[in-house]
Amino acid sequence: MVGEASWRSGKEALRSALMIGTGLLDAGLLLRAISVRDGTSTFIGYLVVRALLALLTVSIVAVTDRRPGRAKSDERWFAIFVGAWCFALPIFGAVIASIVLWPRSTSTAPSDLGTWSLWPLPVRWDNPNLKIAPPTRRDEPIEVAGDLLLSGPANDGRRLHALLRAARLPLRFQVPLARGALGDSNDDVRLFAFSLIDRRKRDHERALQAGRTTLEQATAPPARAVGHLRMAELAWEGAYHGLAEGYGLTETLTTALDHVDRSLAISPNDPSANALRGRVLLRLGRPEVAEEAFRRALELRLPTRKVLPHLAECAFHLRRFAEVRQYLIALSHLEAVEGPMQSRLRAVMEHWL
Repeated sequence: MVGEASWRSGKEALRSALMIGTGLLDAGLLLRAISVRDGTSTFIGYLVVRALLALLTVSIVAVTDRRPGRAKSDERWFAIFVGAWCFALPIFGAVIASIVLWPRSTSTAPSDLGTWSLWPLPVRWDNPNLKIAPPTRRDEPIEVAGDLLLSGPANDGRRLHALLRAARLPLRFQVPLARGALGDSNDDVRLFAFSLIDRRKRDHERALQAGRTTLEQATAPPARAVGHLRMAELAWEGAYHGLAEGYGLTETLTTALDHVDRSLAISPNDPSANALRGRVLLRLGRPEVAEEAFRRALELRLPTRKVLPHLAECAFHLRRFAEVRQYLIALSHLEAVEGPMQSRLRAVMEHWL
């Protein structure tokens, strides 16, 4: 590092000396051209010599003024510009170029910023991805919802903090909780709730656009089956996460069903597609057809613990409560072998068993 710095300093000093020498030579040539009586031929000769000096200046700058991070084409154009400047302005062009190209200070900022690196940056509270601090415990949706139900100006800060915690929950809880906060009496709470919903909608729309592009570019049947399944999954996520509501919810579920049917028309033995079809049909209020799709997914060797909860839900909607109990008993046996179920499913099992 020391040798490299010495070489750089020496190169810059040589460049400055050559530029000063060029300026002095230019001044001498100008004085001689003025003192000679044969003005025309002398002036032409003077211009020719100055053109050669300009080319010499271009060479000096191109060789000695190389800076890290600058493209070679930029270095060449800069050298040509300095040469043209020196040719256009007798004497002063070389003087100004010497000043501009004077050796710069090699002092660098310390790599260790010390206390400055610990200075907290300002944060925007309306950023839905805001991470206030690593949570000391996992937030439960029911606790967040309880804090959002608190009323009165004294609890404004607590409701806002609850909405910030909601932004760290799984996506299926974020939008429903934010929708409930849209009617809050506090402006900050309403603004953050609106920004959270808007951010999730825009993220989902970008994913849909990417899925449409992939589907349009797919030509082979297997690729189109995957593309339709991906579009069905995205439509289902929009319904499952609460991004669609009212008539838009029915339209979203219908779109998901259309895409999954197209995928199954190409690849009928896809267990994931059959399971997704069952979930969409169940949400549309068609448990009989949904049960057939789940049984087909089970036949295609989709993991049993992923299918039995949906079969139990179908049996519940069809008022076959004895079958519900049988499915949950089978899940409890799987739990003893494969590990505990999700907390919500665990609560249902405890209620029925």
